[in-house]
This record gives sequence, C-alpha cells and structure tokens, in this order.
Amino acid sequence: MARGFVYFLLVAVLPSPIISQSGNKRPAFEIADIHPSAPSTNVMNRILRGPFVSGQRFELQSATLLDMIRIAYSPANAGFDSVGRHIDQLDADKVVGGPSDLDLNRFDLIAKAPLGSSLANMKVMLQTLLANRFKLAVHNGNAPLPAYALTAGKKPLLKEADTSGESGCKQSPPWTPGPGAMVSYSCRNMTMAAFADALGSMSFALDNARAVDQTALKGSWNFDFKYSVPTPLSGTAPADIVTLTDAVRKQLGLDLVLTKVPTPVLIVDSASGTPTPNPPGLAKALPPLPEEFEVADVKPTAPEFNTFPGGRIELQPGGRVVIQHATLRLLITRAWGLTTMGSDPMLFGPKFMDTAHFDILAKALMAGAPPDEPSATPNIPGPLPASLLYPYTNPNSIDPMLRALLVQRFGMTFHYEDRPLPSLTLTSAKPKLQKADPARRAGCHSAPGPAGTPSPTIVISCQNLTMAQFAANLPLYAIPRLGANNVVDATGLEGAWDFTLTFSTSNNAGNPFAGGAKVQDNDPSGMNLFEAMEKQLGLKLEQTKRPGKVMVIDHLEEKPKEP
Repeated sequence: MARGFVYFLLVAVLPSPIISQSGNKRPAFEIADIHPSAPSTNVMNRILRGPFVSGQRFELQSATLLDMIRIAYSPANAGFDSVGRHIDQLDADKVVGGPSDLDLNRFDLIAKAPLGSSLANMKVMLQTLLANRFKLAVHNGNAPLPAYALTAGKKPLLKEADTSGESGCKQSPPWTPGPGAMVSYSCRNMTMAAFADALGSMSFALDNARAVDQTALKGSWNFDFKYSVPTPLSGTAPADIVTLTDAVRKQLGLDLVLTKVPTPVLIVDSASGTPTPNPPGLAKALPPLPEEFEVADVKPTAPEFNTFPGGRIELQPGGRVVIQHATLRLLITRAWGLTTMGSDPMLFGPKFMDTAHFDILAKALMAGAPPDEPSATPNIPGPLPASLLYPYTNPNSIDPMLRALLVQRFGMTFHYEDRPLPSLTLTSAKPKLQKADPARRAGCHSAPGPAGTPSPTIVISCQNLTMAQFAANLPLYAIPRLGANNVVDATGLEGAWDFTLTFSTSNNAGNPFAGGAKVQDNDPSGMNLFEAMEKQLGLKLEQTKRPGKVMVIDHLEEKPKEP
C-alpha cells in the first residue's frame, strides 16, 4: 500500500548498502529530531509522507522504522515507472528480519544536513542516523522470495531480432486508464533476461513483483502482446479479460509461474523500536519553516466561475502558491489538517464557509532543492500532478502560512470542543483466527483481488497482529470503506493473530454509514467489509458514537481585509 506517497528520487550510482567501516567518518546529519507521530483522525496523516528536502532540511512524516530503512538503503536506479509509480524504495519483502514491530510504530523525523548536501549523501546520513538512534545493524544476504519464473513453452511465438535497432518495450498506443482496459506493448531487440527485468515495471503487470528469466532462449527477439488492467468492474464478462499470464502464454508462447528464487536482501540483525532521546537545542538548531506568506493577493472568485465544484490548491516551483475557487471550509480544513468522520463534519461555522469562493495568489519563501535533483519526469500520459513535478517540496509546508492568512485577513477565531462522532466497535462473535508466530513481522498488507473476480475486491492479509493494533489501523487498511476513522477494540482477545480478509468494494449492504444500500445491485455475490468480518473472521463491527474533538468557528469575516 502507500508507494504513491514517497517523493525521493535518486539517480546517482550509490555504493553497496553496507558502507565500509574504514577510518573515514560516515556522513551524518548535524542534528535530528525523531518523535512519535501525533494521533490524527485524518487517515491520510497515518501513511508515510516524504522524504521532503528543502535546503538543509530533511523531513519524514508518519514513517515506520521499515519505511526509513527502505529509503536509506534504496537502490541507485531510483525514479518512476511507466505509470508514474515511485520505484525508489527498497521493496519491503527485501528487508528481512528485525523486531516484529518494525512496520508498526510511526515517527516524524526532521534533520539538518550540512550545507550543500546531495540527495545521495542524505541517504547515507539516514543510514548513520538509524544506526545511532535506533541501534540498527544490517548486512547484505540472500533469501528465497516469491518471484515469477519466465519459462519457454513448446513453441515460443517470437521473431528473432537483427540486434541493430533500439532495445526496449514501449506501450503502443498509451493505454486508457480504467479497470478492464487493454495495455499493449511492442518489444524490440529484447533478450529474455531484459524482458524479465522489464515485466516488473510494466503497467499493472506484476504489481512491482520480480520476474527472472528461466527460458534458456539465447539472442534478441521482437514481439507484441496485450493484456487487461486487473480487477475488472462488476458486470465485465470474464471472456473479455486477458490476464498477463494468459497473454504471455497464448501470445508469446512463454509462461509465467510464481515460485521462489534466491534474492539479494537486506538482513536486519538488530534494531530498537524506540529511538534514543533527542539532543538538546533542537528548536534553535533545526532549519525553521516560514509561518507567513511573503505576499498574498486574495480575491473573491469571479461570478462566472462560482458554479464550478471543488477548488484547487497548488504549490509551484519557487514558492508560488496558486489557489482557485476555494471555499473557506476548504482553506480551513487544509490549513488545520481536518477531515470528515463518516458523514459528520469536524468543522462548524457560518454558512458562507461553503458558498463564498476565493482565488489566492501568494509567494512563500522556499529553500532550494538538493544539488543532485533529477531533471527527468515520469513517462506517464497527460498533465503531471505537482507532487510528481516537484517531488521534494512538502505540500503541507504552506499550511502554517494559510493559518496565518485566515487569522489576519479573515479575522478568524475558533475553539475546540468534544462532540459525539461516528465510531465503530470491534467485537468478537465466533473468532476464526490463527495464533501468530511471534517471530514474524507484525502488520497488514492490502492488494487487489484476483483478476476475473465478479467485483472490485480487496484482500487484506495480516500477521502477528493484536486485535488492538488491527482496530487502530483498520481505517487505514480499508480506505475508504468504513465511514468512520475510529475503531475501538472490544473483542477481549489477547495475543497476536494471523488472518486474511477478502471483501467487495462495490457492495455497501450492512454498512451503517451507507444506509444499508448496495451500491451495485447486480453484484450480490461480493461480501462487503462488514459481512466479511463476521463470516470470515468471526468478528463484528458495530456502529456507535464516541466523543471527538471538532473545530468551532467563533468569528469569521465573509470578506477579506486588505493587507
């Protein structure tokens, strides 16, 4: 889950993850603040964000120790794949060993790097920091990991290449997004080893899994093939779906078989789940972020655009901030990191918060990007989102500036109070769980259901997880199926457990926050999350209300003041 939220591109050729322990001093941050991430009702604040780099400031938000290891020891060939997914991190399954909570507890990290530090050096600095503060010790090794073996059938359907042309696989034409859509590739002058390597990064091919060449076919080849985007929508006839394995078998005369192969991995010998205390003097030593815009022009949105839904907030290069057609509710929600609990808002104020729209053009003071910032952009069709164009800037860095603008220009005052908010209680009916091996890494992973399923399906696989941990993270694992961001464990089940949960995302029957209505009546076969919890795990999710903090606006001007 969560790969799309990591913005850290490295193109320099880096040394082996194990740095030589010679007399040379390892690169290190000048100072670093590591503290547990604050609880948040906003689910999006509970997933990894960053790393963000601004001048000497290096920042991670909501990062597990596993996240930090994967970033610190990421491969040298970092970048984007063909659909804009970041491929800079070391794969999670290639980090082996370590304490069971390696991927559970979340931390925020802010560090100061020496002036002029490169991205490559900051990775090594993060390795040093993990060794010093988390007592992390690692070494390189090999382990049998799942991979697809590319094998030759009785009659490969390939054309021998003359080796004179360019080598590679290209989409032809670019695919149209959407479940069930066809993805076409033309491969020219490709060895089977190169084709196996390319499969892992092809659009919706192996979900970033590894493929290895076991065809024994020598030379270079030309071939074309096409397959369907997996997880087809309900109503799509199975005959219309061409899986990747079917395409490779029938169109190329090859085969893809899931197996296990010896794979280079990073082995965690030891690590502490709690970092050593922060050094004194952090507030003065760390590079501060600006708390106000240098200049801001605030205007009501032109009447002819006031009928458009939604709004746009974008941070552009050089600190230019463009906000268009934004309601005061959108600005306040963004500035204070608020969210919605089910159908209940967490922000209460005057009605014009939802009807008055504003355009804002502002300038924020921004430090420069690292000196080795890659200039390459991802090879994806259509306009690029700002997060891909400017990957090192923390998009939330303008939030304090927005808060100051709302207070100064709109005279905003507010207070917090407790009000009943939607919540779910996890209870035990007839548990169908398996006792966990305490040595295994704790956590859950979600993945799409197999291609050809009658509806969009999510499979959540959990291991070595307590019910309290499962309840606390369920809103994150099941985005956005719950309708509540707070789940309380009342199962009374002690210890840790292994289990798998499979549910349809197109069926809301039984969801108390969806009125008990099915989204798609033509898909009666798929169990929704609430049904699956009871039938597959012997657990129940019951609707309730619990006190939660909401923001109440005491004063807000409908028209902004002049600066």
